[in-house]
Amino acid sequence: MYEFIAIGDTVTDAFIDLKDARIDTDFDPGDRAMKEICFRFGDKIEYENLVVVPAVGNGPNAAVSAARLGLRSALVTNIGDDEHGKENLRTLETSGVHTDFILTHKGMQSNYHFVLRFGAERTI
Repeated sequence: MYEFIAIGDTVTDAFIDLKDARIDTDFDPGDRAMKEICFRFGDKIEYENLVVVPAVGNGPNAAVSAARLGLRSALVTNIGDDEHGKENLRTLETSGVHTDFILTHKGMQSNYHFVLRFGAERTI
């Protein structure tokens, strides 16, 4: 019935391009550089741009890619019954991914990641 079945977490990513932050570099005992993103505590954090991308993750990305290649693709994953979960389902269906194996959990929230970007770096 399906030519490709992906398994994995589904998440909505909110990419936030920070406007004003500072990167501090410290070294751990192993002499490895560790970077920290810093901003002033208590301030409003300004950002330049926000892009929200629903229905992503290793499994969903693979399933969508397979569907775009013309394969009958499905995804095995779990989502919440919140608005983000509903949007993830709509996005996958619109992308040609069959949702027969997606389990929606009542009363649960879907995965949502805030991805802070500053310059070329990002952290989730």
